[in-house]
Amino acid sequence: MLTARLNRLVEAGILEKVAYSERPPRYEYRATPAGEELQPVLLTLMARGDRHLNADDRPVVLEHRCGAVLSPVVVRAHCGGRGRPREPALRRALTGLDDRGPRRRRHLITNTSPWGGTVRSTF
Repeated sequence: MLTARLNRLVEAGILEKVAYSERPPRYEYRATPAGEELQPVLLTLMARGDRHLNADDRPVVLEHRCGAVLSPVVVRAHCGGRGRPREPALRRALTGLDDRGPRRRRHLITNTSPWGGTVRSTF
């Protein structure tokens, strides 16, 4: 079951399978750049679970190299202020103009991750 899940993540381009031993054959799985982009999402989900399911007994604590505990937050890209759960508003994004006028795509949300970089989601 675990092997099937790992293979699906490799097929999706999230992990890469790397051999580290020939006899016996053994492999490790490393995050691809696409997989590394998921880190802020996974850390935020983990923090949510810690707050609501394991408040008194966190199974894993992530520490920065300075020793401080990491706590993921969502920040506003334009000012760096902390985002609030009910703050984001969906807006339509223009994709360009043609002779029929503006074309629209689905909703677009842009956020800056606390680890640097911009996260853009279209749905």
